[in-house]
Amino acid sequence: MTPGPSQPISILVAADSPLLLGALQGTFNAAPDLQFAGSVEQPESILPRVRDLTPDVVLLHVSFLEELLTTVIAGITEAGSKVLLIGGALNNAQILQALIQGAHGIIGRKSTSDLICRSVRAVAAGEFWVSRTLAAQLIDALRAPKPRTSGPSPRWRSGDGNTDQPNSEQITSFKTSIAFNDRQNFGLTKRELQIVESVVQGQTNKDVAASLGLTEYTIKHYLTKVFDKLGVYNRVELVLFAINQRLCNAPDGAAGERAKA
Repeated sequence: MTPGPSQPISILVAADSPLLLGALQGTFNAAPDLQFAGSVEQPESILPRVRDLTPDVVLLHVSFLEELLTTVIAGITEAGSKVLLIGGALNNAQILQALIQGAHGIIGRKSTSDLICRSVRAVAAGEFWVSRTLAAQLIDALRAPKPRTSGPSPRWRSGDGNTDQPNSEQITSFKTSIAFNDRQNFGLTKRELQIVESVVQGQTNKDVAASLGLTEYTIKHYLTKVFDKLGVYNRVELVLFAINQRLCNAPDGAAGERAKA
């Protein structure tokens, strides 16, 4: 669901920790544009509660769901609510699978109150939210994968050898789902778009300044304006946002490595 312009964002929290539930309730009660709609402490009660309350966002703690995670995410999204995951020992493949299944982001259990509120607002607005530590991995995942030539189905293999990962068809579907049908510039000027493209390709401020014939101070000033317009807080978030919203293409090869660094 999407709240109206004057309606607070309603949030249902699903977690098995009373301490976490209490902290989140206090956080949301202190924000005038957020509304704590209720809580769930049993996995089997999540979907009935979602259908009953129809919250805008379900904050879902993954630690007590295990193999039920993707099923619950699918049920929540089918009911019209958006899903924001909290922490848990998920590997990159599981995180990507959760996003493909319908989750809009993931935050750490030790996130600050301000970060939690910002992530909920972003997810309620239809944006994707991931931590900086996951941004580089997800940038890689959003690139067109190279299917394996052997085996019954194409899969990726993570660094830890885990093969329980989505295939190329799922990745393509996911990439399509997070991209706007029409290219949007979000109020960026032609010069700002040039700078965004350079940052995505891994160039430093010094590199960008040299290529555009400007000073590093000017580039920093432009980037500050770009951060404000896009609602991002650092270069990594800028790269992820720019690729997701098709402001420019994902970096390839050595450029991709520089962008992640």
